[in-house]
Amino acid sequence: MNMTAIHPIRTENDHRTALARIREIFHAPDGSLEADELEVLTILVHDYEQRNISLGPSDPVGAIRFAVARFGL
Repeated sequence: MNMTAIHPIRTENDHRTALARIREIFHAPDGSLEADELEVLTILVHDYEQRNISLGPSDPVGAIRFAVARFGL
């Protein structure tokens, strides 16, 4: 079992760590411990981003550029 301890996301470092873990377990099989972890982490990340990251209005190209930069694509 490779489940990490889940805790509130309070800092940008916590946020980066959670996103990295989400990428690791993104394709976890339904019903697995990793799938449960994925669900909880996505809720925590969403909450953190709603409270701390203001994207403001953007055009579709801007949104794509943001995603590319954010996820290092």
